Formats: sequence, C-alpha cells, structure tokens
Amino acid sequence: MNNEKKALLLLWTYIVIFLTPKTKQTKDNGHIVYNDNYLKAETPYATYNSKDIYIVDDLQEITTDNTNIYIIDNRDEQDPNISIYNSYQFKRLDDIDNILNLLIEYEHQYPSNWHRTLKSMKNEWLIHNICYFFNIQKSRTEQVDFNNDDEKIYLNYLKIIKEIMDTNNGELTNIKTRTLTKDR
Repeated sequence: MNNEKKALLLLWTYIVIFLTPKTKQTKDNGHIVYNDNYLKAETPYATYNSKDIYIVDDLQEITTDNTNIYIIDNRDEQDPNISIYNSYQFKRLDDIDNILNLLIEYEHQYPSNWHRTLKSMKNEWLIHNICYFFNIQKSRTEQVDFNNDDEKIYLNYLKIIKEIMDTNNGELTNIKTRTLTKDR
C-alpha cells in the first residue's frame, strides 16, 4: 500500500476514534427501550432510535428493509458468536456503544458460553467499518460477528490497523476518498 493510502486510512481511523462527537441523547432519540414481553424472533428485544431490535437465530429470519436492527444469536455454536446484520450502517460511536451495551445486557438476561469485552467488540466493529468503508473484503465486513475466539485479537486496535495498512495482497486497490458525513 502506498504512503498516501496509509495516511488516509490512519487519518480516518484517528477521526473515528478521537474526533467523532458524541451526540446528546434526548428523550426520544438515542436510548434503548427494552421490551418486557420479548419472545425471540417474534417480538423485538428492544427499540433504539425508533428502530425495533430483533434477535434471531439465523439469516432466514431477517427482512431486507432498513426499518429494523437485526442481531443474529449463534451463542450455541462451538465458537459462540453474535452478529450485527448490516453493522456498517452504524457510524456514530454512541450508536455502536449503545448496541454493544444491549448485547451485554442480553447475555446477562440469557446467559451462555459467549464472553466478549466491550473494548474488543468496539474495536472489532470499528475495524469492520473501516474495512467496509475502504472496500476491503466488503462482503465479509458488512456484518460484524463477535465470536469468543476473536476476543484477544481485537483488544489492540492500532496493531490491527497497522496490519491492515501493511497488507498488500490486492484487496486494497479499490480505495476511494469519501466524505465522513455521507449517509448510508
């Protein structure tokens, strides 16, 4: 990867980590409302920013509209994981934080062998978004999956970014400059 592309990727990373402003949460925007009558895949687990959050067992239960948030629960696998469908659509750090906290709450309510820290999940999500933004393995980075085996890998965010920048396997040839404020 040439120096210009490395600089662009590093600049974007720092902007995401350090300069993205936190938005003020209001009564109707930016908070999670949990559903007391939750039934997996039948009713939403919660509502966030006027979107229902469904937790489902597989992709077959997901509709393709953008009116809901879908979380795929595969915590019963050999390597337990939870995936966020179309995670690339979430660009604000406070949205990511809130959804990750929802996952932790879900694990507390419905315990399993799935164990991830907030720090490693946030790092993994940001890395997926950066890769998606730069067209790096786009089909693999549009969803983020938090499996147990990746816990230690994603604890050191900047090390992962350096590895991405040092990669020169042809995956990085389609990098385009975009504005950070561009909507989905």
